[in-house]
Amino acid sequence: MTTLIILVLLILAAFILGWLISRLLFKGGSSVDDANILALISEREGELAACRNHNSTLNTKNIAANSFVADTPSLSSTPEITVASAPIVNTIVEATRVDDLKIVEGIGPKIEELLNKAGIKTFAQLESTSVARLNEILEEAGPRYQMHDPTTWPRQSGLANNGKWNELKILQDALNKGKV
Repeated sequence: MTTLIILVLLILAAFILGWLISRLLFKGGSSVDDANILALISEREGELAACRNHNSTLNTKNIAANSFVADTPSLSSTPEITVASAPIVNTIVEATRVDDLKIVEGIGPKIEELLNKAGIKTFAQLESTSVARLNEILEEAGPRYQMHDPTTWPRQSGLANNGKWNELKILQDALNKGKV
């Protein structure tokens, strides 16, 4: 009987000791982690506020740069009229937009790089580029690229540019490495 009581007391002592150790280890770690997380959140909120402030400053500058004042000297009672256009945001996005030209059958990473260097970075630009100009770009790159046939590239990029993905897939299924 005394052996059983000693065993129960040892198990109880081991449980309490394990519980105390786990509380000390995890409680100390969590408060440090919580402090770090709160510091990171505070830092990111500051960055977000600075970004929003900078964005509103840019929008104000764009509105000011794109506005004009119409004066009517003959009507002195007419107040000054200010007309502002929308900020020029879309043109900036369009200028930096780059499409994945590798979607076009026959264009791989190297040819896409050649086209990008030649100023062709979007489906719209590729669509409006003549086959002769595409051949020139390939010829200038060397004999390794002259075997490619860009005949269908403008048509494929036109379909991609207009979001006609099913038609593009049908066309590409009929092609053999970009060739008719």
